[in-house]
Amino acid sequence: MLAPEEGSTNNPDAVDKTPLVGQTQSLFRKITGLLGRNQTQSPSDSGPSYVEFGSFAEQSETRTLGTFAGVFSPVTLSMFSALIFLRMVMISRTLGPEFGGSIGTLFFLANIVSSALCISGCVEGLVENFGPSGYLVKGLIPDGHWWQFLYCVSLNTLNLLVCLIGAAMFAKTTVFILAIVCGCLGITFFSYLYQGHLEVPVPDSNTLIQNSTNHAFGNYTGLHAHTLISNLWPEYGKDYTADGKLVTFASVFGVLFSGVTGIMAGANMSGELKNPGKSIPRGTLSAVVFTLVVYIAISLFTAFTCTADLLQNNYLFMAGVSVFPPSVTVGLLTATWSAALSNVIGGSRVLEALAKDNVFGPALAFIPKGTWNGNPVAAVLVSWVLVQLVLFIGSLNLIAQLNSVLFLLSYLATNLACLGLELASAPNFRPSFKYFTWHTAIIGLLGTLIMMFVISPIYAACSILLCLLLVMFLHLFSPSKEAHWGSISQALIFHQVRKYLLLLDSRKDHVKFWRPQVLLLVNSPRSACPLIDFINDLKKGGLYVLGHVVKGDPNGLGPDPTLDMQLHWLNLVDHLKVKAFIELTVAPSVRDGLRHLIRLSGMGAMKPNTVVLGFMDDEQRHDFLQSSDSSYQNNDFGNDIFPLNSQNVLGPLEYVQMMGDVLKMNKNLCLCRNFSKLKKDTKRNWSKRYIDVWPINFLNPGENDAFDTTSLFMMQLACIVNMVPLWSRLKLRLCICDEARQTCFSLNPNGQNHIEKLQFLLKKLRISATLFPVPGWNNVIESHGAHMETYLKRFFTLMGTVFGFVSKDLKSKMDILAEFLSDEKTSEHFQTVKKMIEYERDNELLQKKGYTSGSRTLLRLHRGLDFIRAFLKSLGDLKDEENTAAACREAYDATLAKYHPFVIKNGARIAMYTLPNREQLLKKVCGEQEEVKAALDILPKTLEATAIVYERIEALYTLHDLHTLP
Repeated sequence: MLAPEEGSTNNPDAVDKTPLVGQTQSLFRKITGLLGRNQTQSPSDSGPSYVEFGSFAEQSETRTLGTFAGVFSPVTLSMFSALIFLRMVMISRTLGPEFGGSIGTLFFLANIVSSALCISGCVEGLVENFGPSGYLVKGLIPDGHWWQFLYCVSLNTLNLLVCLIGAAMFAKTTVFILAIVCGCLGITFFSYLYQGHLEVPVPDSNTLIQNSTNHAFGNYTGLHAHTLISNLWPEYGKDYTADGKLVTFASVFGVLFSGVTGIMAGANMSGELKNPGKSIPRGTLSAVVFTLVVYIAISLFTAFTCTADLLQNNYLFMAGVSVFPPSVTVGLLTATWSAALSNVIGGSRVLEALAKDNVFGPALAFIPKGTWNGNPVAAVLVSWVLVQLVLFIGSLNLIAQLNSVLFLLSYLATNLACLGLELASAPNFRPSFKYFTWHTAIIGLLGTLIMMFVISPIYAACSILLCLLLVMFLHLFSPSKEAHWGSISQALIFHQVRKYLLLLDSRKDHVKFWRPQVLLLVNSPRSACPLIDFINDLKKGGLYVLGHVVKGDPNGLGPDPTLDMQLHWLNLVDHLKVKAFIELTVAPSVRDGLRHLIRLSGMGAMKPNTVVLGFMDDEQRHDFLQSSDSSYQNNDFGNDIFPLNSQNVLGPLEYVQMMGDVLKMNKNLCLCRNFSKLKKDTKRNWSKRYIDVWPINFLNPGENDAFDTTSLFMMQLACIVNMVPLWSRLKLRLCICDEARQTCFSLNPNGQNHIEKLQFLLKKLRISATLFPVPGWNNVIESHGAHMETYLKRFFTLMGTVFGFVSKDLKSKMDILAEFLSDEKTSEHFQTVKKMIEYERDNELLQKKGYTSGSRTLLRLHRGLDFIRAFLKSLGDLKDEENTAAACREAYDATLAKYHPFVIKNGARIAMYTLPNREQLLKKVCGEQEEVKAALDILPKTLEATAIVYERIEALYTLHDLHTLP
């Protein structure tokens, strides 16, 4: 069920309508029934065919007009206007408020200019008939520029009074006015056929050939083929009403086209039609055909009977030819006055619609308030003032060109709207006019655009420029840009995005064009505003998704809670000015929700490749949306929106499992911490600030070098951040923990200097960064070494007396290596395993009697590490109730046994029978049940890291053939 739009001019219940045409009399119904044939329609087809979503309502009782009275008559009268005798909601709702509002504004101006044109034509007819040289009565009214302007003002004021008092009464007489105009046309056609040769006097207002002594005449030849032949070729003259300006094809077309600008008069009456879906196309097309026949007939009769001199020097020649001259005057005055009045009425309604749609905000706020008895008085007054201003132009032909350009621009917009709907394949665009195609729309669009410049390049350029300025103004400042009208731009964007998403092939991804596609998991946006803002800088034109998980059982919930939350998240994105998409999901746990988001976020090849998680700690949460000292403050987000969670919604185990899930799904993982302390708006001494990169792989420490994927990934992210204007003033710095890397066996068998390799890598990757060796890193390593010693000793000690000798031997060997590292005389030779082996080999210290060799000592630790790997692997495969003795014996026999003498070997095997089952052993080593579970969860990673260390040392000892050392 669709709710009606509030405040929309398309909603019949929301807007007080002032019907231009009220209840028609029986005569109107009879004529309509005879010519329109839709007065007795069945209820099944009496509804409107163009209905906008959100504006359904029952048909108003004021919808009483059929095709003839409602469409044919106003279209015909508007298209006849003065040219026979002399010479917007739909768009807005389709193109959107920016384009629709700007085009609607120009359409309003077009109606204003058209009203001024018809008034000028009416005054010109009055002067020609009742002026000093009038055809009907000479000298009844004075002539002159300001006299004509006075007459225009008087007629415009008369229109104002009618609009304020009797607009509905005027609309009722539409058919009578049409009958009068058609009667005058009939007399004119009869005159063409009846009259013979005549000399028609040139009006005194034509000062180009007229003077005080000689009176000029034009020849009316009657129907003669010779006259037609002489008129077949162009013979442009001067316009005596425009100070002798030379007439061109463009100016003639501009004047002629102004006579057919009433083609949309029927569409403007759609609110009063019983069946607009049928009446508008049928009435409009029939009116166009009728007026076309009339225009062609008049053109042919004129070409057969009138010479070029007569046509160029007397625009009111029909009055001199007609058998009943007053008929021309009556037709002229009724057609022009009715067209002028209908244009000012239509223009005022367009202005009222612009005001009610809040297109210009406070600037037009007085328009809806100035309504009396449903009549938009304020809009009528504004329209009247603008018509007055246009009348200062004076020349009818100049006004006609401006009028034609503005209407052409409106028609261009109509064709553009239809073309856009067709190209966007909008499923709700189902035109009932069967001859419509995108070809007709584009032909109409190009035709109107070209003819605008043909008529007047200056007017065309100025009108298009004004339209573009209005588009930009409305896009930036109009309150109606938030209106839910539906914009064709959204449909076109959707159509194009879908097309290009299909072309985006993930199989063609290449590292040269890699960019971060980020999924940021957010618990409470209140405390994550700086992080959300920073990740927006990090995305580098890539996909950016803000993900949030609502914990709960989807089966036990009522309405989806994410539906109401979606709008708040979108408002947050607008407030933070980040270019991000929103993905919300409901899941029993955050871990499950994260897996949903990783799999389902994005579309096609645009899927997240990097997942960003906040760091799990006990830091106090800060409310950036309510804090007065925060640059993200916004009071629109109350405490009930995005509640601030003071406690972690995750446990340590689930948090670690989530990180594992991200890596298993082959996504990059970023952990972010302390971003609550980041203040982008704080002034700093940027020359002393750095972006530090620590190329350390914490999750895989065995590959700690600047050439692994993790380190390169961190360098790439740092470079992207450094490209952002705010962070571009910071210097990029690569922190080198060289001593730590060497201690952690990050070795290069070829002996190339580590710093040199890094400098070469940075140059090759075109990364402008400085290398910064971290001082005092040995203290950190020693601290970690002490912890490692403690844990290893604890492991073997808690396993019982079986490995008591191993624990003692382990401690003694680690003390030996620590002594070598701390001794100033030898420490430089023992910074890395490679240096240690080469030093002892070159100095023949490997098997020297009385010398404790570091290489032999490390080799024994290396063999012990092999036993630990084998036993832990077997331990992970056992069940809690299974005994560990057999697994321990198998690991021992496969590793250490071959290096031990017979007595120790058998003693160890016998003692292993005392080992408990797996559950008891792990409880001794780890303690509480939670720690046991956590240890088992990280056991695969532990084995993987241990294997890397073992393999690297194994490779070095194999390279130097040292496995045979005793």
